[in-house]
Amino acid sequence: MHYQFGYSSSTLRSFRPSILAFHQNKVSLDNKLHLVNNLLDTLARRELPKQSHRPTIGISPTLNHLRQISTSMTTPLPFLQKKQPFLLAMAAFLRPSDLHRIVLQSAVINDNFQLTSQVVFQKKKKTHDHRRIIKSFTIFLNQDRSLCPVRAFIALRNHPSLSCISAHSSLFVNSRSPQEPLATSIIPT
Repeated sequence: MHYQFGYSSSTLRSFRPSILAFHQNKVSLDNKLHLVNNLLDTLARRELPKQSHRPTIGISPTLNHLRQISTSMTTPLPFLQKKQPFLLAMAAFLRPSDLHRIVLQSAVINDNFQLTSQVVFQKKKKTHDHRRIIKSFTIFLNQDRSLCPVRAFIALRNHPSLSCISAHSSLFVNSRSPQEPLATSIIPT
């Protein structure tokens, strides 16, 4: 099957449990199982190295789209919700689940217009020696005003639609109805 159909050794290895389960004379295979394992190991060693890198993806179209979204308090909230988290994630290397853990009012902007905040992990899988992990980050002003995550954060934080939300609201808010909680089932953790 390896030579005839071009199956990789890992594909053949995944067939092995099925073959063992459905073979009529399992006893005959038990004695030869080490030979099958040796064959699969040999085939794996002969395979050419596999490219593990993904192709390069240009983000210029995304950045051009974000440039077109105004960074002001008069910008509709759904547009700011698209722009600000992307810029923040890109600047601080954050995942969507990290962004969701940022409390909107806890982020501080100092006199030098540096945005400082932290992500607190409360789940068991995000602990170190059974202690919560806190990721702190600081983001500086970007010279390109239209792509500055700090300016976008200020516009989002001071947006009139968010004046009625809780002080403990996360960075992601329900842009259609800010006072209602956002369903987090779509945000991977």
